[in-house]
Amino acid sequence: LQLAGNDINVNAYGIAADLLFPAAEGEKWEFGGKLGMASGDNPNTSVYEGYQFDKNYDVAMLLFNHRMGQADFLTTRMIHPSSSLTVGNSADDEAVGNAVYVAPSAKYAWNDKLDIKSTLIFAQLVTNPTLSLDTSKDLGTELDIELIYKPRERVIWSNELGVLLPGKAWKDGASNFDNKTNIGFTTKAAITF
Repeated sequence: LQLAGNDINVNAYGIAADLLFPAAEGEKWEFGGKLGMASGDNPNTSVYEGYQFDKNYDVAMLLFNHRMGQADFLTTRMIHPSSSLTVGNSADDEAVGNAVYVAPSAKYAWNDKLDIKSTLIFAQLVTNPTLSLDTSKDLGTELDIELIYKPRERVIWSNELGVLLPGKAWKDGASNFDNKTNIGFTTKAAITF
């Protein structure tokens, strides 16, 4: 890889697993989960170690989906299309990077037309990208609750609420950045042909 005529060595890795334990015939509960790890770039080396998953791979509604924090903790700056976009004016352009995550989920079939799904996400940084001496690696915990309405075959309307309780990593130790609770709501409809 070359940047401005200089060779850049890359040594990055990522691993992900999606698990699904479907409901048995006549049962109402379905269980699943996502777990994985993406390496992060260490600014102390001349080798680029950062790995980013595709931004369309969603683990959580807020975390790894929307830019958060006052620094590039997930070391994903190279995938952002414009330096003019920041945490405050960008949406749905973040990716999994520099993190280890576990996201178990459970879905309950309330009736033929209504499902309720809940996912609990835990995440930690892999490396400290800001070089602060007292930075925690705890990215926090997120709870996502989704209500899935199926008015007819092949039509779905989904409403999801996400609450992220950010960990101490977002404070960046002595930098004492904000790490307030984040809440988000999405609604979407889909028709399958």
